[in-house]
Amino acid sequence: MKTNRTRPAIGRALPTLLSCLVATALLAACGGGGGSSDATGTGTQTTAMTGTVATGQVMAGATVTVKDSNGKIVTTTSDANGNYTLSPSVLAGLVSPLIIKASNGQPGSDLYSVSATGGTTNVTPLTSMIVAALSGQMPADFFALAGSSSKATALINATTIASARQQVQAALTAAGVDPTNIGDYFSTPIVVGNAADQVLENTSATLPSLNAFIAQLAQATTQSNGGTPPSGGTPASASVNTSSYGGCMTDLALNSPLPASVTQSPLTALPDINARWIATSYKQASFDVSGNQTWSASRGADTEGTTNAAVWEMQPRQSSASFQDSNGPVSVQTQPTRLVVRSSNGDATAWFLNLNDYYAPVGGAYLGYQEHGSPENPAYLQLGSDHVSGFYYAASQKAELALDVLTGSGNTYSRIRFQLGDKSKVAWQDNYTVTFSGKQAISTPLGSLNVCSYTAKGTITKADNSAKVSYQTVIYAAPTLGAVRREYSESDTNASGGVTFTMTNNRDLVGAVVGHTNYGQSLLPDDSTLESCLKSTTLPASLTGSSDTAHSAQTLYRFDKDLVGNYSNGVATDWSWRNSSQVIQDTPSYYNYFAAVDGQPTILSWGSQVADRYFVNGSWTGNGALPASRPAGANNGVTWALNGHTLQTASGTPAGWGQEGDPTNNPAAQVDGTYFQRVFYDANNALPVVWLNGMRKNETVSGAVFRYEQNSWLQPSGAFKTTLQISAYTYNGRATVTTPLGTFATCKVSSSVTQTQTGVSYNVTETDVEHHVPQLGIVYSTSDEVDQTDINNPGQTTWSSSKIKVLTGKLVGGTLYGSLTNPAQ
Repeated sequence: MKTNRTRPAIGRALPTLLSCLVATALLAACGGGGGSSDATGTGTQTTAMTGTVATGQVMAGATVTVKDSNGKIVTTTSDANGNYTLSPSVLAGLVSPLIIKASNGQPGSDLYSVSATGGTTNVTPLTSMIVAALSGQMPADFFALAGSSSKATALINATTIASARQQVQAALTAAGVDPTNIGDYFSTPIVVGNAADQVLENTSATLPSLNAFIAQLAQATTQSNGGTPPSGGTPASASVNTSSYGGCMTDLALNSPLPASVTQSPLTALPDINARWIATSYKQASFDVSGNQTWSASRGADTEGTTNAAVWEMQPRQSSASFQDSNGPVSVQTQPTRLVVRSSNGDATAWFLNLNDYYAPVGGAYLGYQEHGSPENPAYLQLGSDHVSGFYYAASQKAELALDVLTGSGNTYSRIRFQLGDKSKVAWQDNYTVTFSGKQAISTPLGSLNVCSYTAKGTITKADNSAKVSYQTVIYAAPTLGAVRREYSESDTNASGGVTFTMTNNRDLVGAVVGHTNYGQSLLPDDSTLESCLKSTTLPASLTGSSDTAHSAQTLYRFDKDLVGNYSNGVATDWSWRNSSQVIQDTPSYYNYFAAVDGQPTILSWGSQVADRYFVNGSWTGNGALPASRPAGANNGVTWALNGHTLQTASGTPAGWGQEGDPTNNPAAQVDGTYFQRVFYDANNALPVVWLNGMRKNETVSGAVFRYEQNSWLQPSGAFKTTLQISAYTYNGRATVTTPLGTFATCKVSSSVTQTQTGVSYNVTETDVEHHVPQLGIVYSTSDEVDQTDINNPGQTTWSSSKIKVLTGKLVGGTLYGSLTNPAQ
């Protein structure tokens, strides 16, 4: 699988603002005209003025301009840490209140602040928001007006500043940004990595279009003031310039809100994902040196509602993750995403990858990408837990310019990157240009949306020019939601220019969480998949656990039915109903395991096992037809046990299982220490054939794997090959079962399995049902097996087994549910 990942899709932008009309706490910020005159400072400046200019990264070398109430201006320059200072002598003659602008020379990136009395005054995106909220104007327009309009100047007072801050804080909270750690927006020290800096970092990461967010704040204030900005100046809508990405997004935010087709649902609790994307085209292909296609894959992709479409589920950013750059390990922020591929080339076998994009905790620069496989994936994909792929950039990467300033002229970047796992650190040159494309209307699963788009186009070239990746990403963003569509294409070529690999990966947003509002498809867990069912299922209130530090993690089951029958010429001759139980030691331990290598059973190292013990404390026996219920009276008292092993490879993939008779078994049991059975899989074609957690309700999938068996009654030394065919594996949705631990709401899975071989003695048909719950796993299961001969009188039943297994005890993380006392003893 190719993983020439380039730039990630942008995050969400433009969250919904809380309307001043619905929050009485904000009315002071939205109405009136600027508070009482006695709260407005009108004195001359006699103390120094200091502060920090920052956006999530400090703005070094910024020109800081301070204008007083009479329009008088003084300037200074911020230092390498973004700090600025104006001495009393420089400020002499300035009359408060004051308005401040910081500019780095990049159009559209100026920051603003206000001060009623001078002193410490930071200049950040948050103070720019306050300027917009108190004035009803874009900050640049209010800066131009202040000093020449007494009405505008009078707005800068302690009361209106405090009210505007309330409005900003509510809007940021609704947008999913928690600004409380910054304390006072104006005076809190901002140092790289401190709490205030982290708030600015999160604001920049969450609100890619700061301009649009500020415009919405200004518009909300204007609307609550009867349609006129309290400053008396021009409204935000009069200042929109759509030649840039920020201007385009501002235009949409003010004039093209989300349509009614985008459903909105308030959330009292947040799901563990905040966005879900669905594939609209996901294709890959490889080519040989002659240009002939050697491999291709079409990952299920269609319009929303198609059950086989691949999905990407994004989680909120996480801090303090570990990554590496060219200098070694670094602490970073990560954006986790899980890719679930639910169909490949029409095969509904599901699998998934855990994806992570990494960002610098200071400045937000994009640092690289990793993907990780899982032992739950089908082994033939070679995407087990040992699969790790990705890349990382050279150290000291700088963040791209803010998208708000992006125009049709584009911004060009050049970076060095390395492939993860390449110990020789061969450098790849990544050159790309990001260009604003304009405004348009598109049709999406969320409805018809007005969007602004931009394109990232570039090449990644290996140092020796032996390989090159040409790629293009187009991002479409809408108000409130930010990115709603991503279109990616890639073509890899060799030194002679021949194409070696191609990929298209296009996806649409179907659901997102912004603050505490769910837009579009619900992201709350439900029973649509087994995994989602488990997330939304709770244990019975009556079930309580107790502390247990004396035992290792283990699971104990009682068999309410354990009936075995023998047949002759297809007719039952005798039967045994066992009084039995099973205990499983849940912690894996090192174990050499069997696998088929070149068709021969071979012991391989570095595997692991989960041990179990099946115990029989007497059986009821009889002849003829099998009983419908457990016989009455005492059993024969013959005890015996089997010691079992569920085996895994070094990467965690299931490798088979085995069981041996316990040497201490009662001789009358006919299962002594010489009894054994071993089942192992082809090393290159092992279970699982399906990823259970990814199955959708009422979905049925199938698959097959080669397996080999050795046993003490047919093949004590050699091994015979069988084909294990899962003809129907189905997640059935929610169900209810009663066990000794209580009545459970469960997530039900059923399967029908056949095992066939030629010229040995029997074929197997097995039907299983499992009831899963969170924490405890399987609490109730049934299994019915019928073996039939394939040599003499083919198709006639030779043996049968019917079991009902219920959970009686489980020790999880030091907490014991139920009892570990063996119910069969």
